[in-house]
Amino acid sequence: MRKGLMWVYDYIFYKLFRFADGTPSKLWPTEFKALATLCVIEAWLLVATAIVLSLDHGVVTGPNTISIVIAVSVVFGSNYLLFEWKDRWKNIVKRFEQWPRKKQVIGGYFVWSIMLGAAAWVVVCFTVLLP
Repeated sequence: MRKGLMWVYDYIFYKLFRFADGTPSKLWPTEFKALATLCVIEAWLLVATAIVLSLDHGVVTGPNTISIVIAVSVVFGSNYLLFEWKDRWKNIVKRFEQWPRKKQVIGGYFVWSIMLGAAAWVVVCFTVLLP
């Protein structure tokens, strides 16, 4: 069992997995939909953070294609190793499915508040900080 922040990261993946499992589209496997969603959110956060860090140097520039490709590649590669490789996602889902309903609801509020905060951060960075 993972400890610390990895435990939180696993739970975020689990909630995205449950959310993706409820979607009507069966074109892609559920674990891939959850992993792709997590990767896109992380890539947006990386690019938005890069915009904020560029403010320290007095130059605010929008993200270029190469930085987006690098961010997505690094994020997808690391997430693949954490969740998909050797089907680690199955153990994560199995572990969190055993939680009681009340704990699941509280955890859901926690995860979706993190997601809303991340979305707000990205919107602020792309609309307010970029000229």
